[in-house]
This record gives sequence, structure tokens and C-alpha cells, in this order.
Amino acid sequence: MTENEKINAIYNLIKQSICTANYHRISDNNSYPLITDGVKELTEIAECYWLIDLIASYQPNKNLDKSFQVWKLIVDKETDTAVLIGSNDIEPIIAQEIPHTDFPISEIKLYFSNGVIMLPTEY
Repeated sequence: MTENEKINAIYNLIKQSICTANYHRISDNNSYPLITDGVKELTEIAECYWLIDLIASYQPNKNLDKSFQVWKLIVDKETDTAVLIGSNDIEPIIAQEIPHTDFPISEIKLYFSNGVIMLPTEY
């Protein structure tokens, strides 16, 4: 899949993903978050299982609300760097610099709620 095809596929996925039919476990660790159909497809299109790993790695943080979190990946396409920001609804709690990424789009938002990572349209 070309870069433009990936970008188009991600934007179409974001628009079309409403709810989920299945929850997927991508780790043998039972405390690892589940992901929805939309997030599974995102990780396959963008080859970004690392993004799910990062969100999962922060779950032991006591400052994060386990019932609802917002995660935003902001990519600087000129430098291929990014920052991942984790928030309790709107209050930023975590910001991690990512020194290199080939994530196809400049920004994506994911929600974490009660052990599940999802696209906002699946909430």
C-alpha cells in the first residue's frame, strides 16, 4: 500500500468506524488493553502496534483516570517526529516525545475506557 493509500484508508476508517463488533487481545498479558475493530484495522494499515504498546505502558500511572482517557498522537511530518499526549478528558497528564515515526497522518486521537482502546467514533 502506498503512503497516499494508507492516508486515505485511515481517514475512511475514522469516518466509517461506528461501535465495534469485536474486542481484540493483542498480547498474552491479561492486563494489556483490548482494542476495537477500528483500532485493529488502524494498527494494520499504519503498522503502529507500537502506539498501542505506548498507551498500554502508561496504564499503571496512578494519575490517569482508568475509566476514560484521551490519547493524541501529533506528528511533525517535516521532521518525522511526534509527541503522544495522554489526558484525563482534557487535562494533559503525559507527554512523550517520539524521535522518529513514519505514522502516515499528522494527528490521530484514541480513547481508552475501562480497559479498551478505541477510535473516538467507536465510543
